[in-house]
Amino acid sequence: QRATQGDIDSVIKTIEQFAEERSWLKIQGDDKRLLLEKNLRPTDRIVEFGCYVGYSSLVMARRLRQLGGQGSVTTCEVDAANAYIARGVIAFAGAEGEVQVRVGCASDWVATGQLGEIDVLLMDHRGTIYHDDLHATEPSLSPQ
Repeated sequence: QRATQGDIDSVIKTIEQFAEERSWLKIQGDDKRLLLEKNLRPTDRIVEFGCYVGYSSLVMARRLRQLGGQGSVTTCEVDAANAYIARGVIAFAGAEGEVQVRVGCASDWVATGQLGEIDVLLMDHRGTIYHDDLHATEPSLSPQ
């Protein structure tokens, strides 16, 4: 109700405001957003493990647009309910053409080879499996 449909900036800002008002929404706002924005390149193929409500995916999609719109974001979410919400938020923001949400374990998606070569890997899922998932993903990471 507070965001404007099709306006990615408005949706990101509304998520940040909601998180500020309700401390339980885990998005890490400013610090995380600035770090992501600072380190992306125009053609990056980004893969994210764990999307929650789609905040980071939107931040990265917006930055890719600002850089020329040639990159892509694929996010893997194990929780089907979270993936459903993220898809809705991403579509509402008008970013469904740039962000693909896949349901299932990140390691399973990596094993299929369907994620392709990865320029940027954002691991924002369960910390207890970071090491295993990073190890499984290493062969898919771009050498640059």
